[in-house]
Order: sequence, then structure tokens, then C-alpha cells
Amino acid sequence: MISYKKGQVSIWVILAIILVFGIVLYFVFKGGIDGEGQIPKELTPVFDYYLSCIEEETRAAIELAGSQGGYVDVPDYVPGSEYAPFSSHLNFLGFPVPYWYYVSGNGLIKEQVPSKSEMESQIADYVEEGLAFCDFESFYLQGFEAEVEDPIVKVVVKNNVVEVEVSAEMVVSKDDESTKRSTHKIDVNSKLGKFYELALEIYEEEKNEAFLEDYAVDVLYMYAPECD
Repeated sequence: MISYKKGQVSIWVILAIILVFGIVLYFVFKGGIDGEGQIPKELTPVFDYYLSCIEEETRAAIELAGSQGGYVDVPDYVPGSEYAPFSSHLNFLGFPVPYWYYVSGNGLIKEQVPSKSEMESQIADYVEEGLAFCDFESFYLQGFEAEVEDPIVKVVVKNNVVEVEVSAEMVVSKDDESTKRSTHKIDVNSKLGKFYELALEIYEEEKNEAFLEDYAVDVLYMYAPECD
């Protein structure tokens, strides 16, 4: 009698293991326990549109960084003085380009070279702010519903690509279909990182060797008019 009860218990244990294993397999093939499986074809355009918003904001931030000495948000402008008639920025076609090296109004040497992490952080902040204006109105008119959390953006600038990861739970539904995504990733082809590293090498070489000054002196010797 005792062995019979033990046999019943063993069968129920085996059945429970099989049941749990089956549930796990179900969620694995559905795309994960968090419900982020394959996006239904009907809902794909909404998620694709959000990715296009991320890409558009990223490209705008890259363009700003590329035209403003690596800065998306430029440092405060510091004017020169009669003693040192310089400033902290160059106005280039309306864009404020911060000098990486300049002489302040009181004659002090100043440097303001953006680090790569600072550049990545500023691009991420720009994308976060810009995504607030991603407009889903055209999808609402088609019967879609879309809810997106405030994003947290991480950016990695590499030589030939800028990697962007946006953490924001996005739930999209229409009729009987509904799905969500919490992470949205894109790669934007850009040589921003490569040009930044090249500019940094030139800057360090100039600080150590002053080769631009030597070149300027050579040009003056060759082309400056002779004095009687």
C-alpha cells in the first residue's frame, strides 16, 4: 500500500515537471517570457516608424556635433579683451564652433576638448528630447493605439557607426492584435568617431610639435614681400 502511494506521488511529480517544461517551451517559441516575441506584421509599421524617429534625431545630433567641434550643446561663449583679442568660439556660417585651445581675455590658456563620453552623452540627451515629438497621429487615424514610456538613450560612437539603444516600453495594438517592445536599437552609419579620433591626434601633435606654426613661418619666408 505504501509503495502504491509512492508510485502515485512519483507520477504526479513527473507530470508536474513535464507541464512546467511545456510552459517554458511555449514562452521560448513565443519569443520570451516578457512577451516580447515577434511583432505581428500588422503592427510592424508603428515600430518601424519609432525606429525612424530615433534615426532622424540621431542624424541631427551627429550633424550638430560634426559642425560644432564635437559638441551638440556648445559651452558658454567667453569673449576676449583688448589685451587678448580672442574668444572661446569661432562663428562659422552661423554655427558657434568652440575652440579646443584658446587664450582667455585675461591671458590664460584654456582648453575645451570634448571627451568621447561627453559627446555620446550629449547625442543621447538630444535624442531623448527629440523623441517626445515623434508623432503617431497618422497611425491613430488608422485605428492603431500606441503608448510609449519616456525613453532612456544610450549611445556608443565608433569609427564608422553610431550605435543607439533606446529603453522605453512601447505597447502597440489594433483590433485583436497587441504586442510590446522595451528596447529599440539602431546603427547609424557615420564617420563621426573616425574624424574625432583624427582631430584629436592632430590636436595633440600640434600641442607637442607646433607643426602648424612651423608651416606658417615657411609660407611667410616663401611668399612674404621682401623689405628694402
